[in-house]
Amino acid sequence: LISPQEITVLVGVIDEKNTCPIGWSKFNHNCYYLSEISDSWNAARMDCRARGGDLVVIDSPEEQNFLSTITTDVWIGLNDKEQEGTWKWVDGTPLTLMYWATTQPDDGGEEDCAYINEWGRFWNDYFCSYSHQWIYKTCPVGWSFNHSCYLISKSSASWDAARMDCRDRGADLVVINSPEEQV
Repeated sequence: LISPQEITVLVGVIDEKNTCPIGWSKFNHNCYYLSEISDSWNAARMDCRARGGDLVVIDSPEEQNFLSTITTDVWIGLNDKEQEGTWKWVDGTPLTLMYWATTQPDDGGEEDCAYINEWGRFWNDYFCSYSHQWIYKTCPVGWSFNHSCYLISKSSASWDAARMDCRDRGADLVVINSPEEQV
């Protein structure tokens, strides 16, 4: 049986290892990095993937608000390149939350990629070849990434203790939703 003092120490030690790289911003259980240069949407995505992450997929109103406080005028991981008018995130998920600026998306002549506009709260569609900075999204150091962040514990705990530890980290125990995720 682990005492409350030992749990605090254990969680404190684990949290020290559960950090973002230097220069990155942490929000909930993800790490974010604003590129230092501007480039096309495709180049931005290639750079993100080379660094082990991807262009940001905005999963919640809280994440959108967080991003609006740290950056503006940046590419995000949203496009309709496959089919005009069908916006999808880079992880393949369909668009459910929308923060389009008034009259957007307007496809002003093959504008297939989305960016957070200069006001920081809304999205615009634009030419993918245009240069913007971009925002990476990845998991904290020590977490695995396959469109989600996973931390595989090296210690044993009861289900209740494991869930409490997960919730203290802003996460929860894994729910397997597909055969691919099981692998």
